[in-house]
Amino acid sequence: MTNLRVEDGAIFEDDRQVCNAEIAIENVYFSTNMRPAAARVVVRMSGMDDGAFVLDLEHLTFSALRQRMPLLRCGGPKDRQLLDAFLVEELQKKITYDAKNGRKPVILLEPSGIQQVGEHYTAVVGGQVIADELDYEVAVKQDRWKVPEPQPNMLLEFMEFMKNAPGPVVLTAAFVGRCMVRSFILESGIDFQGLLYVSGPQGVGKTTLAKKLAGFVKNPETNREALFFDSSSTVAAIRDAMASTRDLPIIIDDLCLSAGKNVQKKRIELGAQIVREASNAACFTKKSRDGSAIELSCNAGVIVTAEFVLHNQSDITRCIAVKVSDPLQLPDGLNAQLAAGAMCNFLYAFVTHVPEAVKRLREMVAEGNAVSALEECEEQRVRTNLLVLRWAFHELIEALAVLHYTRRFADELKQRFDEALAESVEETQCALEAVRSNIQEGNLAYIILRGHQNNDFHVLKNEDKIGKLKQRSGIIWKGDLCLRPSALIPYIQRQNGYHDWSRNKIVSELRKLGILCIQGEDAATVRLTKDKDVPRVYHFNMEMLEEMAEYY
Repeated sequence: MTNLRVEDGAIFEDDRQVCNAEIAIENVYFSTNMRPAAARVVVRMSGMDDGAFVLDLEHLTFSALRQRMPLLRCGGPKDRQLLDAFLVEELQKKITYDAKNGRKPVILLEPSGIQQVGEHYTAVVGGQVIADELDYEVAVKQDRWKVPEPQPNMLLEFMEFMKNAPGPVVLTAAFVGRCMVRSFILESGIDFQGLLYVSGPQGVGKTTLAKKLAGFVKNPETNREALFFDSSSTVAAIRDAMASTRDLPIIIDDLCLSAGKNVQKKRIELGAQIVREASNAACFTKKSRDGSAIELSCNAGVIVTAEFVLHNQSDITRCIAVKVSDPLQLPDGLNAQLAAGAMCNFLYAFVTHVPEAVKRLREMVAEGNAVSALEECEEQRVRTNLLVLRWAFHELIEALAVLHYTRRFADELKQRFDEALAESVEETQCALEAVRSNIQEGNLAYIILRGHQNNDFHVLKNEDKIGKLKQRSGIIWKGDLCLRPSALIPYIQRQNGYHDWSRNKIVSELRKLGILCIQGEDAATVRLTKDKDVPRVYHFNMEMLEEMAEYY
């Protein structure tokens, strides 16, 4: 126990001043697991306005207070230790006093996202606490952002737009809904990745789509979109938003190709980097105040708009693909204000029926094979992403139950979503096929040997009929494979990863592999007979062909 007392605007030990201000613990805040987590500290200094600060308990120290009030002073190191111990004692006194007087604990909630306290769930959106009846008091950690307050029935109005909306609009709406409960999904044991990747040419409305449906998080000082970044924004700023913005959408806009080649390359690389970090496939670090590195992960829902499709297979499968080919004609009534209200309406219904939502989520993921819109989806990671997205859209519909919507209306919405889902699957498959077309399955020896084994070449097998070689791809000659250039070169150029290979490059690689039987130093083709009417061929030693074949 310290022997300090508060008197005359200062703190004393006996007759010696320890601190030049009065310091009192005004309130204690508890975490969602009901443990003391933070305190509201009031500092009173003569001649100055009172300072009131909410400090995490690990920062309940003289040093933390002085950072906020530079004129605060202590006599020396021992006095600072005395004051730190005094703050802990005052904290314990406040907790004991509140308990004796029957005051309910005040729960300190994170600035955003779904949160559980005991058996109850709440959601915090832009400083607003969304909950049904609570048997405890709540406070919200200071938030940098605000979200417009909702009006009744905004979700119904929002979903009425979805019934006849284009696929990109429906998918984006579902993604924003999923974003609002993102941490809840992960905490429920469903491991998913996936950001929304909206691609299409310039001028089709990608940015407008993102802003109307996800641009509702505002900066309190400017009332402008707070979580909107373009391609010129710094990576550090984007990372800070991804890490610090829990269960809210951020927009990374306009990764375009209308610049020089070097800039284009950087934007393509930036797109791939954002995908990996936004899906938590790669962590990122940030320097703390003391210079040490802090490892961070993404807590937000990320929407990227771009003019190009991603170039890496693993990046593509971490995205929900949205293709905008034709200009979107979005009605004026579908705007960020409506989207914000709809999402708040949704969360109010969601937090009152969490157990049912958990059950529906697990059933949706477990029974995913029965969804016809996903029949053509080959990648399991993509299937999981899209099933979670489908669940989120169905939960938006479930939230309409209090408004007594018709079953027909719900069925029309679900049908429209599954149509949009099939569009996303098709776009993903096209992107994957484009990438795979540039990936070699093996070296040239493997490609030729596989073609021969699959009977892709129409070859003569009777050496006596060599006169008919003009009508065939080649011939089996003394146990070796011989192929005409007009058959071999186009065949190789049709294979994945070899589309842009020239004849000279192919011949050069065949020579390096040592699988050609040649008659002279210059010519790669040979004559099998002295008859000049018999075309020249590439003569492959079958043993060497089999030995050098390599599958990647």
